[in-house]
Amino acid sequence: MNLFGPNSDTIAQQLRSTNFTGEVFHGSSTNQGAEAKLSGEIWQMAAGPVGLALGADYRKEKIDQNYNPVLSTDDVSGYGETYQGVIASRADTAFFAEVDVPLTKALEANLAIRTDYYSDFGRTNNPKVSVRWQPGSRVLVRGSYGTGFLPPSLYELFVPLTRGLSAEGLSDPIRCPVTHDTGFDCITQFPIIHGGNPQLRPEQSENTTLGFVWEPANAVSLSFDYFKIRLKDIVVNGGIPVASILGNLDRFGYLVNRGPADPAFPDLPGRITSIQGVFLNVGSVHVEGWDAEAHYRWPRRPWGRLRFDITGTYYIRYDSQNLDGTYTGSVSNQIVSPFAGQVPRWKHYASLSWDSGPWSATLAQTYQSSYIDWGRDINGDLRRASSMSLFDLQGQYTGFKNTTLTLGCKNIFDTNPPQTNQVALFPVGYDALYYDARARFVYFSVRYAYK
Repeated sequence: MNLFGPNSDTIAQQLRSTNFTGEVFHGSSTNQGAEAKLSGEIWQMAAGPVGLALGADYRKEKIDQNYNPVLSTDDVSGYGETYQGVIASRADTAFFAEVDVPLTKALEANLAIRTDYYSDFGRTNNPKVSVRWQPGSRVLVRGSYGTGFLPPSLYELFVPLTRGLSAEGLSDPIRCPVTHDTGFDCITQFPIIHGGNPQLRPEQSENTTLGFVWEPANAVSLSFDYFKIRLKDIVVNGGIPVASILGNLDRFGYLVNRGPADPAFPDLPGRITSIQGVFLNVGSVHVEGWDAEAHYRWPRRPWGRLRFDITGTYYIRYDSQNLDGTYTGSVSNQIVSPFAGQVPRWKHYASLSWDSGPWSATLAQTYQSSYIDWGRDINGDLRRASSMSLFDLQGQYTGFKNTTLTLGCKNIFDTNPPQTNQVALFPVGYDALYYDARARFVYFSVRYAYK
């Protein structure tokens, strides 16, 4: 065989025969369920009827993932691991109830509760209480409190375990200072086990809202809603960074697997054979802020009618828990991590619309405030990624029966995104999570509805 030149047909055929071709794996996912509800008025109070709703819900999930038998031999270059199939399922039985009580003509309370029983992790109860107070026709005050949960997916629980390698240059903090064994205990790479974790717990949430709606005139509407959200037991793909595990073995030592004790160092634990990088429940997130809306309709004129709408969110905090238990905020701050992204302090969508008969048009703005970028500038100072404001224009015509013609332009001024040092996404130099790489483009659509 000549690696640097042509080979005979026989040798080429022999080389091709060593290749793996065919289907790697075949997987399917099914979700079946049934739901029953019953609702009606059960009692008449002075302020109005009491409404009650009852219901039950049953669901069954199943995944079936089968790998090509060749991959179980560990002989296919590029896969580096034996792959075993996965067949897993679970059932969820839920009961829920909701009651709506008019306490007075102006005050109404709503109470709800849902109980879920999962066949894999057990029972969870989640209540919700909300209050609605309307002291006049132009003012509404509302508030709510509730809890929730998100069960880990079957994939996160049971995806097959595979092996990989950590970054280079890591050392065992227990053995390395004693053995000085480069390649095994010092300045080396350790095997990492990736995959599902059947011990995962559901993510849990607690949320509170309080706000009001004010309509000072028939054509004007203003609303402000405060929100506070607490998330805990967040499921993280890949677990805890290996360097963090090795740097805090008192807390994360349970993720390190070791071999038998070395007779040459009987007082030390055995060498690290692998470190678990499976899905884990890690930390909490605290979110707090305001949602705001404003709407205004001008009187209709011979040339048509105008309408202005704006919806925005102002974040007070978006704090993520660190491995040491402290919290780091990411509002207007990407410097906490090159991969964590950032949350703008303020963002909004505003639109000015016009309509006259079958014609309509909308000029819209999407805005996001500036933020501290990842990394520093050439002078070693913090740099700030500037704010971004994009404008779109769209027109519609509905003069043909059952037909809507739409012509529009996204990013009409062909505005470039603010420059950023982010390295979390493949397209570097800008944040692709909120900017369309196509920049300015024109679109046209025809929609016909059969009636």
